[in-house]
Amino acid sequence: MILKVLFTILLNAGILYLASQILPDTLSIHNYQTLGTYSILLSLLNILLMPLIKLINLPLKYLSFGLSSVLIQVGLIFFTINFSNLLSQSPGLLITNDFLSYLKLAIVIGLLDFIKNLIK
Repeated sequence: MILKVLFTILLNAGILYLASQILPDTLSIHNYQTLGTYSILLSLLNILLMPLIKLINLPLKYLSFGLSSVLIQVGLIFFTINFSNLLSQSPGLLITNDFLSYLKLAIVIGLLDFIKNLIK
């Protein structure tokens, strides 16, 4: 169980690093401590809150043809990046603050996460 959580944390860090390489104009990593904080925070949110979020989102997912899942991913990315920068007390993860940047990042992270789930 602990190895699975550590593996997930490392994969989340790798996915964000790859996303910063794919979208260098949108996201840049200046501090790897903040990247670690982001990975831990995202893993905890996925373990603790994601089942509840999926349950609440189920009717909206069918009504919006899956668009609500992308919007929830945008919200999670916004929360985790800003909160990890706050916890690290330095802006280690810099993202351009507009909705389109978060949307592009959510799509790239979602695709990389899909590939991660295929491998896992």
